[in-house]
Parts: sequence; structure tokens; C-alpha cells
Amino acid sequence: MRIMIGVTEICGNIPVVAGALRQLGHQVTTVVRQKNSWWPIEYDVDFSDRDMTIEDVLNIGYLVGTHDVFFFQWARTSLLPNHADYPFIKKAGKKIISCFVGSDVRDTAAYKQWYADGRRFLERLPFPEDPLVNPLFAMRMAELHSDLVLSQPNQSVLGVRPYHHAFLPMELSLYRQHIPAREVPVVVHAPSKSWLKGTDVIMAALETLKQQGVRFELRFLEGLTNDVVIKELMNADVLIDELYFPLHGKLSLEGLACGCAVVNGDRTDYEPFPADRPFWYVNPDNIVERLRQLLTDRDLRIGLALEGVPYLKMHHDHVRVMQRVMDTLEQGEAGRCDHFPDFFSTGYRLPRGETIPPELQGATAQLIRKWGLPAEADLAELVARGLVSTEILAGAERIPRWGAPTAGQSFDQNAMHA
Repeated sequence: MRIMIGVTEICGNIPVVAGALRQLGHQVTTVVRQKNSWWPIEYDVDFSDRDMTIEDVLNIGYLVGTHDVFFFQWARTSLLPNHADYPFIKKAGKKIISCFVGSDVRDTAAYKQWYADGRRFLERLPFPEDPLVNPLFAMRMAELHSDLVLSQPNQSVLGVRPYHHAFLPMELSLYRQHIPAREVPVVVHAPSKSWLKGTDVIMAALETLKQQGVRFELRFLEGLTNDVVIKELMNADVLIDELYFPLHGKLSLEGLACGCAVVNGDRTDYEPFPADRPFWYVNPDNIVERLRQLLTDRDLRIGLALEGVPYLKMHHDHVRVMQRVMDTLEQGEAGRCDHFPDFFSTGYRLPRGETIPPELQGATAQLIRKWGLPAEADLAELVARGLVSTEILAGAERIPRWGAPTAGQSFDQNAMHA
């Protein structure tokens, strides 16, 4: 197949996906509209750092005409502003894969509602406040037009369409596992954004442990390119990544690949799939005691580090990940989904002062008619909550319903019942 991948660079992911697809025998064109300074990468087509020109529009038309599949990561951008290219791609008989990667579709208020468990630190999650319409528009456009949606539960709190799990692809040959096994561990913290990673809480906890006599060597890395960070990880015992996400990002996986014991906020109760992730869980309430245990127990650190590479080979090898994606795309709508989102339809409440525009309410209704709802969702209540247009109530009995799924299991769309 001829596949285009773009158009916003996230964690150096575009060339990793492209490389995997090429190994699988596909022709790939990398296209960028928004670069990332931490990953200096050259792309086949570069639309970045300028306003769209007539020549660019003609080039986009050429891309649409000469490619079979369009892989978009970061749902807020595509080839044209406001996703104006989506209908043209579909009209041309081409396929779209949408891969959500985080705050492109994550709404802060909705995330806090979903992630609420009574702990005080949830009230100070350091995510930027964004009008609901921005992530909701990005998500609904992708849900409406995509042949395949890739995401994770913490990113799809606003979602209504069943989707497949987004595994971060890793080109494992670029990393070297080295487990130093020191008695006094070298600890790395390398935040891309300190306010987002919980750096203030992490540094305060480390200072407390230092004052209490716990021995470690801290290497705080900030503003460095990815290749420099990787070299530091290969010589470290422990990576402390972040506090606030119930899953993990690429840096945690890079820590595993380099032989570190990795500390983060990974929570299997919120993100149960895949199982047995080899991370050391902390949150702002337990971070001092959990870090004390890890930093004073050499065997514990080594054991966690040894689990890293086998886990990555199973779930994150870039060729294996993209083979799964392409197999799923080929199966089409008759295939099996990994996640059936239910929070938006059963639990979400609009924050005071927020409204959903009629066109997005209508898009939600369109998706519900096609993809269905959890069995316990009340359509009249969705309308009353201002989440969907009243038109959804006409023919409500024909809307597919699915039962309560077990997290992490795969589900057959054909098993849904009206």
C-alpha cells in the first residue's frame, strides 16, 4: 500500500512508524506541518513554518490522489485546517487511521471527572484549561471519518465510538539495555514540561529522602535533545518520569529499553491494558515512601529493569505494532475492538458555563446511531445533559447496545445487539 503519515511530530514517532511500515513492504511518505525541536528530523514533505499556499493545496491534492491510507497522529491537525481534507480523502475511496496521543482529545474537566477517586492531588492536575469544543471537535471529526481509531482510555474520556488500543511503537534497535546494578543508584528526571510531569513534587520528595540519609545521585535533565537523554538513561539505575497519567508516555518506555527501573503514575485500575506493566507506581501522596523503598532496594531495582525489554518486545516493537494496525485496518468494521468507551454516555457532566455546539451534538448522534451505546446509557438523559441533539430519540430502539465489557479484553463489534 501507499501510506502517508503525518502531520504533527510527537516524540519522534513519524519516522518510527514509517520505518516499520517500510519493513512491512509498504511505500510511505512522511509529511509534517508541526515539527518538534527535540527531534530534528527530515521529512519527505514539509509544510511547516508557513501559511498554506496555493502550491501547498495542489501538493495536498497530489498526496490524496497517490496514497491509499492516511495515518494521522495528533487529532487536531491534518493536511488542511479544520480537517477539511477528511471528506475529500473519503470521497476518493481512501482510508484514514487516527491515532490520538494525549491532549489533542483530552479535556481537563472531563479527565478529572473520570479520574476522580477522592485523592487530593487530582484537584491540582497541572493540565492547561482548554475550551471543551477544541478536543471534542478533534475527536468527533476523527470518529466520524476514520476507518480505524487508535487511543487509550485516559485519552478517550469524551469518546463514543469503540476503538483499538494505541501501543507506542519503539524501534528497539536504537536502544541498548545496560543495568549498572549500583548500590547507590543514579536517578534521572528529564521532564519535557516540568509543570506537566509533577517535577516540583518529585524534587521535594527527593530532597526529603536526601535529608533522611537515603543515598542516590540525581541527574536532572531539562531542555536537552532526545539523543542526549537516551545516553544518560543508558547509564542510570532509575528513571523518575511523571506523576499524573494513569498510563505512560514514550520516555518511560525509553527508560525500560535502556535498563532503568522506571517510576511513574501508571495505574492498572484506570488503564488495565496491557497487563503486567513493569513500572514502579507513585503518586504525590505516597511518593516519599515508594521512592525510599526503590532507592534502598538494589534487588528490586534490578528485577524491574530486567522485565523491561521482554515487555517492550511483546507490546511495543514498532514492526509488531504496525503489523497489528494494518491487520486491524484490513479487517474493517467487522473486526474486534479493544475498548468500548462508556464515561461520556453514562457519567460525564458538562462543567458550568460550557455548552456543546449543535453541530457537535449532531455528530455525536450520528456516531451513536452507527456504533451504539453501553446497555446502561439513558438516551433521554444524554439529551438532558446537553451532550447530544434531540434527534437521537427518534428510532432509539434501533440503536445498537453493548454489555459491560471486561477491561483489556477484545470485543467483537458483530456481537453488539439492538
